[in-house]
Amino acid sequence: MTGSGSLGHVHFRPGPVRHYRDAATGSAEHANLLHLALLERGFACAARGMFVTSTVMTVTDVDALVAAVGDIAREMPASG
Repeated sequence: MTGSGSLGHVHFRPGPVRHYRDAATGSAEHANLLHLALLERGFACAARGMFVTSTVMTVTDVDALVAAVGDIAREMPASG
C-alpha cells in the first residue's frame, strides 16, 4: 500500500514498493478483482487499486471499507 494524504493505492506484489518500477510489477488482475468485489459490496475504487478518502467519511464508513478489503483479500486467489 502506498499513498499520501487522502490518496491510497493497493499494490498486489511481494515486498515493499520503493519506486515506480516496483509499483509497475503488481498484479493488474488482482487489482481488477478487488475493484469488482468492492463494487459488489457498495464501495468504489479505481480498477487499478487506487482509493480516495473524503472528510465526509465517518469512522463507520472507513471501518466498513477496511473490513470489506480484508474479506476480499481472504477470498482472493494467490498470485502465481
